[in-house]
Amino acid sequence: MKIVIIDDEQDICDILGYEIQAMGHDAEVFYSAQDAMIHLTRARADLVICDYQMPKLSGLDLFLWMKENQIVIPFFIFTGEPETDPNELLTLGITQVLFKPRDVKHIRSYINTFCSNR
Repeated sequence: MKIVIIDDEQDICDILGYEIQAMGHDAEVFYSAQDAMIHLTRARADLVICDYQMPKLSGLDLFLWMKENQIVIPFFIFTGEPETDPNELLTLGITQVLFKPRDVKHIRSYINTFCSNR
């Protein structure tokens, strides 16, 4: 699987990229939604894992842009904000809402579950 990871926190992005590659998947790492946006118009991906709050464009902005441009890729969103309502995001079409730091530790199980259900 080709998995795109987007987070303005470079350490988190790099750790997730390493974990995903250790699972045998291809990981493409981006530190901004703008860079990922350019990539997603040119290349195929099987899953996007994106931070919710980032400078300039948020993860939600990226998801809505993808939806508007008919780029249909399962989309996991990460948030460190405990007051974020996952149901609101899921209603928009986001595949999975993950919370930092708790779910970062369990990313392997989320990806394995996702892959086995495809």
